[in-house]
Amino acid sequence: DPAPLIHAAEQAGIVPREALYVGDAQRDIEAGQAADMLTIAAAYGYIVPGDSADDWGADLIAEDSGHLTRIVAELLDLPAP
Repeated sequence: DPAPLIHAAEQAGIVPREALYVGDAQRDIEAGQAADMLTIAAAYGYIVPGDSADDWGADLIAEDSGHLTRIVAELLDLPAP
């Protein structure tokens, strides 16, 4: 359901398409896409055995938290950590 994500964007004072949404399940990525957000699959989170972040259709995939940090820094044009 994209409603909570859209509400969070409104509370932050941004439009959803300006947001990044990180999820560790396919339903998270689907909600982010339905909210018109850039989606990043956390391939290291709570993932059901046999599931693969590669199959979720996210815009980007982070292999670990360090990789996620580098992705976000690059997207925001910040120095690499």
